Amino acid sequence: MKVENLTLTNFNNRKFNIHTYTLENNPNLAEKKRPLMIVIPGGSFDHLSQREGEPVALSYNAYGFNSVIMDYNLIQEGPIYPDAALDVLTTVKYYRDHAQDYNIDPEKIVTIGFSAGGHVAGSANYMANSKEYSEKYGYLDIHPFILNFQNKNGNFVFQSHRKIKALKHGCCTTAFFLLPPCGN
Repeated sequence: MKVENLTLTNFNNRKFNIHTYTLENNPNLAEKKRPLMIVIPGGSFDHLSQREGEPVALSYNAYGFNSVIMDYNLIQEGPIYPDAALDVLTTVKYYRDHAQDYNIDPEKIVTIGFSAGGHVAGSANYMANSKEYSEKYGYLDIHPFILNFQNKNGNFVFQSHRKIKALKHGCCTTAFFLLPPCGN
């Protein structure tokens, strides 16, 4: 596995960090390109919960996903909105632009957010559908579809929906959605 720490600049010119966990290419796999899970930890918008970051990313790696933990902009660094959601959209765009480099399927980019991270994921979904925000920040190529996927005998089945699906896990709400490329 290759681990990288990168700094990206969002559509509002604010910097944030991502931590990638990229699995090695395996020529014996039926599907050569891997899905990507973008992990958005919770933490009350003032810190990032460690237990909702790397353990989650590594769990998805065990199921064949490449994964990334996104350190979105926190309240101490300036306004949460729109910047935290723009961090998500920037991360999606980065991985679409570099899908070949990371051996990912750009149509299977998924976010999982816990607690505050779930709010960030939901806000990104809203903003991706908003003409006002997309024109203001210039991310016209990001149009989300809601993703529902389930593990069937060790294989993930992806299905798109237009309505948000949320699963409750204890005190954390996890929002799953897919941001497929548009017009490709």
